[in-house]
Amino acid sequence: MIRIAASLALMLLVVSSGTASASLLKDKHEGHDWRPEHHDWRSQDHDWHPGRHDWRPKHHDCRSEDLDCAPNHHPADAPPLQEILDDLVVSGPPIDANAPSGFESFEPTSSSMLVQLVFSAPDKGQKLSFGIYDLDDPNDRVSLFRTTHFDIDTTVTVSFLADGKVRVDDGHHSRTYGDIDGPFGFFVKVKERHEDPVYLFTEAELNGDEARAKVFQGNDQTRIELPGLRPGLFLDSQFLIAWETGLGCKNDGDFNDLIVSVSAITPLPEPRALVLFGLAVGALARLRRVRGSYRG
Repeated sequence: MIRIAASLALMLLVVSSGTASASLLKDKHEGHDWRPEHHDWRSQDHDWHPGRHDWRPKHHDCRSEDLDCAPNHHPADAPPLQEILDDLVVSGPPIDANAPSGFESFEPTSSSMLVQLVFSAPDKGQKLSFGIYDLDDPNDRVSLFRTTHFDIDTTVTVSFLADGKVRVDDGHHSRTYGDIDGPFGFFVKVKERHEDPVYLFTEAELNGDEARAKVFQGNDQTRIELPGLRPGLFLDSQFLIAWETGLGCKNDGDFNDLIVSVSAITPLPEPRALVLFGLAVGALARLRRVRGSYRG
């Protein structure tokens, strides 16, 4: 009887152990099955990240566009053009920002041309270069300075040499370029990040008939004070050139992005076509005189 009871107890123990083991294995197996599902979910979450990453550049581009075209794209310390001109005048008749001379092209005189950077407040992200170009070929250009490399009171001397070349001396370096041997205009090269440079010219025709520069001629009466210099007469051979360098939505028409003083040059009041026609007629007349001298 005792043996039978012991056998029954042993059988119950074995069955109980097997059931527990099966239950434990089942739990472990189900737990193993659940973990891949959880891992798959994490993987799906990871796959979602590129979508979020794709969204971020669009959001960034939107912010960049808003910043580029926001009303405060201009430096906060850029006053209106009239205020800048008023600050330059010491005495005598004022310089009216709304009454530029209308000159677009120039000729050198017998002395060297002096160029001084008077004011610079380009739009955010812009780098500006200032120079001269040949009226016969606007692609023939000589850069005189870049606003990022020069102080406001820096003066550049430009000499038009007998061989048609141009010598530029900034006080530290002297370089010779060629070949601008006739009337010329002024240009500004505008470089914005990740964009091709844009050239703006004193001749509105080259800007799609849009004025990008206001040229103010001296009157031999007004006394002005340029940065770093003593006050002196605003001579009729001296000009202040105020530029609007804003591109696209940043073109606000204020002409207070860059102001340059240029001295010892003569303006050409004729439109570009008449200037070129006059040059052609003059060249033809000289050719005829030369031929006549040979025949004589």
